[in-house]
Amino acid sequence: MKSRLGYQIKNLDISDNFITDASGVKLAEAINSCPCLETLNLSRNTLTEVSAVIFVDEIRTHQRLHKLDLTTNLVPLRFIHEINKRCYQNNDKGDEKRVPNLRKALSKEVG
Repeated sequence: MKSRLGYQIKNLDISDNFITDASGVKLAEAINSCPCLETLNLSRNTLTEVSAVIFVDEIRTHQRLHKLDLTTNLVPLRFIHEINKRCYQNNDKGDEKRVPNLRKALSKEVG
């Protein structure tokens, strides 16, 4: 999501806000409109597997999201594991993209 000033959200912490599944589903569906979002903290809310299912699906296409914190919600552990697994896969994909750029930058400095 881009603001009027051109800033893009990379880290969003909306923990401890009594967020329910009604808002959780909308948040999950909106993460793909925030292409730079890397971390999302939704801990200590009242989300359940209803929201978690949508997050699992959305993380597949939002490959920059590296961390989604749903601790201290009502989300079953199997969804937490699946979300963590997908975020971990996103971390691996991000490293593949960053390492060549880092090598390129280092080679310019050395050479």
